[in-house]
Amino acid sequence: MLKAMTAQIREIDDVSSAVSALLAQLDMEKGLRGNSVGILTCGPDFVGSGVVKALCEKLPFDVVGAAATDAAALGGLSVLSLIVLTSDDVLFSAALSRPLDRENSGDAARDVCLSALKGLLNPDGSPSPDLTAPAESFEKCVLGLTVIPFMQWSEGDEILGFLDEATGGVPLFGMRTTEIASVGSPVLFNGEAYFDRLAVVLLSGNVRARFAAVSIMEHKVAKYCALVTGSERNILKTVDDIPIAEYLEKFGLAEKGRLRWKSSIPLLVDRGDGSRPTSVVILDQTPEGYVRMGASVPLNSTIRIGSIDRGDVLESVSDITGIAGRETGAFLFFSCALRGFTLDLDGTTERDRVRETLGDSVPYLFAYTGGEICPLYVQGGQTINRFHNMTAIGCALNSSELKL
Repeated sequence: MLKAMTAQIREIDDVSSAVSALLAQLDMEKGLRGNSVGILTCGPDFVGSGVVKALCEKLPFDVVGAAATDAAALGGLSVLSLIVLTSDDVLFSAALSRPLDRENSGDAARDVCLSALKGLLNPDGSPSPDLTAPAESFEKCVLGLTVIPFMQWSEGDEILGFLDEATGGVPLFGMRTTEIASVGSPVLFNGEAYFDRLAVVLLSGNVRARFAAVSIMEHKVAKYCALVTGSERNILKTVDDIPIAEYLEKFGLAEKGRLRWKSSIPLLVDRGDGSRPTSVVILDQTPEGYVRMGASVPLNSTIRIGSIDRGDVLESVSDITGIAGRETGAFLFFSCALRGFTLDLDGTTERDRVRETLGDSVPYLFAYTGGEICPLYVQGGQTINRFHNMTAIGCALNSSELKL
């Protein structure tokens, strides 16, 4: 059965004191099982001060995560949060990719998934089998947790697509790191920070995952749908055969072909593949008048303009945490940083609501992200991996022997 231990610290400058305080909260002598992995999020200062590296050197298992904007950091404070997943009948295997670039991202994603798979199939370090049919070899994987970097040349759904293809559709849950002054915050792996690599943790054994994702409330979405008639990856050019800027003018979001303000405007995108529509935000405008989106918007998909406010953010928390139960061994709650901005940078508000709705019995990790990775359910209870913007996502981990 999967269990979890959590710890948080705010101490940044005194490395020894910070590490001691966190280890005391974990109490690993009593709680640690045979197999473990750590998921860590923190403000960037914890990396610069050496706290993250010193902590990981003390932990006898792999630790992955992100130095992303967290709930407290939005409010001017900073916190390091760690959740340790541990079990005697669940296996964890973590791997870090080689550097990503435009040309090799697909190969790097495939290779990191294979590296994690080999660790999963051979946890004792014995020679790995020849994986001649990689996608089929992932059948025993229940879940993949992933952290991908923010990179100017690629949106998160492109890299997620490579991971999805490499694993043959294993459910993938995680985050893209946040953007800080046009520079991504780093992916963390065993105490080191990387701006151009992704991390993957594969899980197999006695574990089952449930997922939830909430973006724009239905009553905050325009009724009128527009058909995407011109797009290239994440560049949206025309809808209903008219320039996108002209379409946005109808809603007061653009004037004379230019966006009226530079802010993230959410669009609800229906790809017509049987999955629920997802939120994709308008990030900015190109010199040609097109708009750059936070993820790809395929041709022949439909869009509707939406909005989100403080009340929507707080109301949606219970929709995510509702998938947890008393038997839940661990809960991961990731929320788009743009939702935090909607709360007027009151960064602890959403975290507090998560704590209230989950109660004290469910160990959880909360973090703000620069893009959310969460499967959506389709017909027959199957899942399809999807990249989201301006969305809250949740993953409840339970024993596979329990009825959900």
